[in-house]
Amino acid sequence: MKRKKIIVLTPDRISFDSSFIKAHIEGLPFETIPICGLGWQLTNRNGRWVWPSAKYPGEMINKIMPGVSGKVRSSFFARYLKKMDIDGVLAEYGPAGASVMDACQLAGKPLFVHFHGSDAYKKETLKLYSAQYSRMYSIASGLVAVSSAMHQQLIDLGAPLRCLHLNRYGVDPDRFCGASPEHSPPVFAAVGRLVEKKAPHLMMIAFSRVAEAHPGARLKIVGDGPLLGPAKRTAEALGIDGQVDFLGPQTPQAVSRLMKEARGFVQHSLVAETGDSEGTPLAVIEAQMAGLPVVSTYHAGIPDVVVNGETGYLVPEAAVDEMGDRILQLARDPELAGKMGRAGRERALKHFTLERHLGELAQMIEDGIGKSN
Repeated sequence: MKRKKIIVLTPDRISFDSSFIKAHIEGLPFETIPICGLGWQLTNRNGRWVWPSAKYPGEMINKIMPGVSGKVRSSFFARYLKKMDIDGVLAEYGPAGASVMDACQLAGKPLFVHFHGSDAYKKETLKLYSAQYSRMYSIASGLVAVSSAMHQQLIDLGAPLRCLHLNRYGVDPDRFCGASPEHSPPVFAAVGRLVEKKAPHLMMIAFSRVAEAHPGARLKIVGDGPLLGPAKRTAEALGIDGQVDFLGPQTPQAVSRLMKEARGFVQHSLVAETGDSEGTPLAVIEAQMAGLPVVSTYHAGIPDVVVNGETGYLVPEAAVDEMGDRILQLARDPELAGKMGRAGRERALKHFTLERHLGELAQMIEDGIGKSN
């Protein structure tokens, strides 16, 4: 039987590097065509124009027809979908879905929109795409939320239950495994871009309580971002720079090794001033799957993953003293860390495997394509 063919559309080429988007492109049981752009000028992962065409690239089309209406552009892309015999479009992030919804409707091709985080929460995005989102909700065959909180947020934004799916991320249990917190030194890992919603400065303040009471404790931070410099300055100002290692970007293999050697995982997520919020942080799932206790916040999808007092600890956003005390508790009690880590691994195997995530996503797409035929 011929495999179904779907486009996996991302807003930009940078998005192709996201772990969850890579998993969709490589793991879904379809012929996937990864392209990026917002509906008019589309390129593949190598930057080559795929629409309008390599012969007549978007820059030229824009010079020739600068006033072309959205309806005309959508009709052109609808023809492309038919010409390529596309069975459906999986749009990663809400704006990508909004950019091609009219083309999908014109072509009679089902549209599936996978929300991830800022696209469902950031004030500027919601204001800019308010009207488009409302139309998209009526056109899409499937809308995906990655946490209970996001599921409710999309309902509040007008998404209909008929096509709304809760599908939390999943990770490979063979890649993230092998942690033994009870036998590891008091080293705590943190993984993610250093941006406002990750609050690295608050993580530094929380860890300063640990560093003072337990000089052997260390914090190893993977990632970069606009708050890397301020985070380093904060560590220096608090006098803990000798116990904090900023490792920069690392490969998934290096992150897995770090988690195997750590006592626990730390992340102080919160709602940014812009309204930006997490979906469900993949690194938190990876840490639980690896077998690490997690100390984090009651934020977005994190409580879906971490059970407070069982697989780790959760504290309110900005509760730096409480977070520091919880980290210190694990630094001083390796047996407790081991017990929580094992519970986290067991729960992750039940609810947060990549196989489960891809299976549910594939079924939604299959059902949507079937209904459209």
